[in-house]
Amino acid sequence: MSSTSGLLIIFIIFILIVTEHFIRICYSAMKKTAYLLFVLTVALFLQCRKDSADEEVTPQPEVTNPDDSNNILQKLAVPEAEAVSFDSLRSLFLIKLPATYSGDELTINLSLYPDVSLLDSASSPTSQNSFKFAYKGSRPLNLVFKKKDVSEVRRYDIYVEAQGPPKIELASKDISVRQGVSFFPFKIISGMGTIPSKPEQLAPVVKITDRASGAVSEGTIQNILQNIYFEDLTGLISSSNVAMEVTFEGSAPLTFEGLKLNRGIPRADLTNVPFSLGRNDTLKVKGGYFDSKIKYTAGLSSDFTAGQRLLDLEYGDNAYLSFKFNSDIPEGSYLVTFFENGKEMGKGTFEYSNAKINTLETIWKGDLNLVFKRNVEALVLKKGDEFYAKPSLVQYQWGSNMPSSSFDGKLLPVLRLNNGISTTNLSPEITVVSWAIAGVSYAVGKYKVPDNLAAGAYAVTAIYPNQAESKPYWSKIQIR
Repeated sequence: MSSTSGLLIIFIIFILIVTEHFIRICYSAMKKTAYLLFVLTVALFLQCRKDSADEEVTPQPEVTNPDDSNNILQKLAVPEAEAVSFDSLRSLFLIKLPATYSGDELTINLSLYPDVSLLDSASSPTSQNSFKFAYKGSRPLNLVFKKKDVSEVRRYDIYVEAQGPPKIELASKDISVRQGVSFFPFKIISGMGTIPSKPEQLAPVVKITDRASGAVSEGTIQNILQNIYFEDLTGLISSSNVAMEVTFEGSAPLTFEGLKLNRGIPRADLTNVPFSLGRNDTLKVKGGYFDSKIKYTAGLSSDFTAGQRLLDLEYGDNAYLSFKFNSDIPEGSYLVTFFENGKEMGKGTFEYSNAKINTLETIWKGDLNLVFKRNVEALVLKKGDEFYAKPSLVQYQWGSNMPSSSFDGKLLPVLRLNNGISTTNLSPEITVVSWAIAGVSYAVGKYKVPDNLAAGAYAVTAIYPNQAESKPYWSKIQIR
């Protein structure tokens, strides 16, 4: 027994003795009333002591990131949240929303240690420490932080849990579907956080059923609720009695009846490998849903050819078209545009060359993660702009966030800009792109447009060590 508890018992005994003596000398009519008042007083005193003790042993801690050797994140706060908790084992934050909150966005406020920056989608440091998160039906948010002069980055995931069962509407029952991911116009009313809203939560189950035939196809939600991947819906296209069922763990299924699936204008892309194609190769086009009764063409163009050369594509199946190179096409870098009965389906780029030499696969400005795509937009830059170029034979190393010293800068191309009057060479700076999912890092070149470069259109070629100058990139750089 603690000393505090002993003193409390002695005090209560003393009060009882004094009260008994007092009651004996009072009028008999007042005895019961006085005793009741005493009992109430003692009970109130004891309850106050109990509440005070509870407050002393159960403080309300701030939600903070546990100290780590690099001192990255001090605190993450969400004003709209009912509660925010941190899972130190999995480096993630769990945000619970009030039952009354129905806003589409949350405010994420960060308190960082000195010399720590939040990285943007291009893995570049920012000064941002407050932003909005459109959480409804979105995948959990991944935040990446980096401390100055420390090579390792620190990642945290943010999960959001909304209270109550999901309430969702479908804005239209006429749905245009394509091969792979199709957009379903769901409108989220309430009860929806991130998908999943906590790490251990099972993935939602999505099913489409043809009520007439009984055919069922199961889908997978992609980056947001509205984007759903189905392997093949061709058997349900044009059916007028389709039902869709979405089931979230712990909730009753949400069923939408009377849907009609229509074949939308297909998406068409080049397969990314290889970049260089020659006379005996095949141009391979993926996408869909393609139709064997429809005419498909591919138009080749560049800033160094007159007009567009059309190629007739051969139907393979609902997701594949092709063209076998059997005619003379001038060597060079091309933009290829795909058409279904004259309607554009998509674009891609490739190099047509029988020499199979190093060339420029893509040039772009902005998000560093665009390295995984081939830029199909014309190049427009300003003086002083920084931009990137990826060679067709890219350097890579196994491992995420590899340092620049792991790569050989001499293997990156020098870019030569020529406007017909003058020539300017731009030397590369190694920039590393990390593809964390695959556990690999790439080296690409970063270049800067000189401040004194005259405005105009410049052909861009690549010069590699011990190699002749490459063919011009399909798009001239417009300097403004």
